[in-house]
Amino acid sequence: MNDKDSFFIQNVMLSSLNGKIAFEQKESNLAREKNHFTNDDDFKNMERLVSLTDCVFIGKESIECEENAFSVKHLRKNQKEIPWIIFSQSGKIKKDHNLWKPENKFPKILLTCTSFELSEKSQIQILKQENHYLQMIGNISGLFQYLKAQNIFSSTLLGGGVLNALFWKSRLVQQLHLTLSPFLYAKNDAPSLISSQEKFSQQLTLTGVTQKKDFLFLTYEKKREHHS
Repeated sequence: MNDKDSFFIQNVMLSSLNGKIAFEQKESNLAREKNHFTNDDDFKNMERLVSLTDCVFIGKESIECEENAFSVKHLRKNQKEIPWIIFSQSGKIKKDHNLWKPENKFPKILLTCTSFELSEKSQIQILKQENHYLQMIGNISGLFQYLKAQNIFSSTLLGGGVLNALFWKSRLVQQLHLTLSPFLYAKNDAPSLISSQEKFSQQLTLTGVTQKKDFLFLTYEKKREHHS
């Protein structure tokens, strides 16, 4: 997972049988649990998978739906929290949210990402630096370069659907860990696993299946592209 010439990204998500990740926009994990859309097995599986990587990638709206980031230091050998990199197009935050309060000690970076094309020349700029908090602007190449300099070589991508699409479209994700919730949910504006205005596709290879009650825990690897 820590190949110093590359950056490993696993996408860890929960979805209904028809690809919806929540019943409503900006729905918290607690609300999904009350609706039986998720359960404790799913959360523990997510915690375990997150603890195996060096940081988290998540959209600003996705994290601000929750009360706070969640801790995985109890699952890590060094007993340290991993950084949360929050992607925001506007660079604006809800200052009253727990994550952004000065006493919050989760290490975090608020990033306005200008491009997800890995082939572009690295660009990154630190706009603000406080205790446990950085605000940056730059492209994905610049972010990877910065993170590798901090000995961070892997990440768990936690969505939402728009951010997932940007990473998958740019071929940056190597693995998908998908929990299938035993629901079919029909509502046009319900958030989806992948949300994009542009058409793209990615073929995957199923490498693992676990069943716990009515939930399926699936592991997929990105299918390697063969060039003639």
